[in-house]
Amino acid sequence: MWKGVATPYAAQCGLIAAHIAATGMTGPQDAFEGEDGFWQQVHGPFSIDELDDPRDPKHIFRANYKYWPVEFNAQLGVWIGRAIRDRLESESISAIEVETYYWTWHEIGKEPEKWSPATRETADHSLPYTLAVSVIHGGVGLEHFTPEALRDTRHKAMMDKISVSPADDITEAFPERYVMRAKVTTSEGEVLEFEVLEPKGRFTNPMTDEDIHEKFTKLLGHSSLAHVGEDLLQRLEDLERAEGVRSLLEPLDTSS
Repeated sequence: MWKGVATPYAAQCGLIAAHIAATGMTGPQDAFEGEDGFWQQVHGPFSIDELDDPRDPKHIFRANYKYWPVEFNAQLGVWIGRAIRDRLESESISAIEVETYYWTWHEIGKEPEKWSPATRETADHSLPYTLAVSVIHGGVGLEHFTPEALRDTRHKAMMDKISVSPADDITEAFPERYVMRAKVTTSEGEVLEFEVLEPKGRFTNPMTDEDIHEKFTKLLGHSSLAHVGEDLLQRLEDLERAEGVRSLLEPLDTSS
């Protein structure tokens, strides 16, 4: 579960540090290169190359969005599963052989637990699970990570038909190109080939504002913030023109 908390926890620590520094709290002057500092105790000397000119922040425009609520490299799997479902009934499939780049295979398609996920945190980082769900349902949503969905025998049966392996040509093209292939064999012996590249949400194939709005609304679902969703979304869209973040935080105040 920590994956979902690590970033806001780091932001919280930074905010607290800024507040206490403003009151006069001091810390080590040479925390990295000084005696008993990070270099000496943990890592050794290193240098950091200068990032983009802050007046011309190129990297932010290369950020990727997740169209589906799964690990980014699994986005390709959901899209290829959707393409398979558009062509075939899931009951007619006897095998799905997936080829992808090494990183995807290593991170979400290699370990045994990826074929038998017992928690949301494993399932949304499992290529076979997200692919199987997409082949059966035509996509992946939060409803597919409930305990009931994880125990669904249809999902397990489809995962048992899936194999995943890295392909040299796809690996060599990564990360400039994101590609996944699948060869599907039917119970009649027919073989169909599928390929998807540059999933929607990648900066080369960006999501539209409508896509982002729809995802935002779906993820709020029936949460305690659902009733302020439209208000919050409007404030987020206007953030660039806001004079501060206080107005953004007002809908999040649950004390009233």
